[in-house]
Amino acid sequence: MDGSAAIFAKNTLKDDPVPWDTGILTQTFEFESKRLQAAWRPKAFYAPFVELGTKYTVAQPFMGAILEKSSSEVSELFAQALDQVLKKIS
Repeated sequence: MDGSAAIFAKNTLKDDPVPWDTGILTQTFEFESKRLQAAWRPKAFYAPFVELGTKYTVAQPFMGAILEKSSSEVSELFAQALDQVLKKIS
């Protein structure tokens, strides 16, 4: 689980795909893992307003792009971990 944090971090870069104004939004991303769940998300209070927009601003979705860019590498990482577990079991 923790190995996927580096993959998500690598895919959360300036303007690619996180909108860049001051850079604070990009700097607030944190990885949290508990048991078999993990989360990669920004802690900036205004992140949902950027992602979803408001009646005054246009949405600038970035979370889906991070997931899309990271999914193949994370899947490969988990496949490797599963192979290691299966080798130890057998």
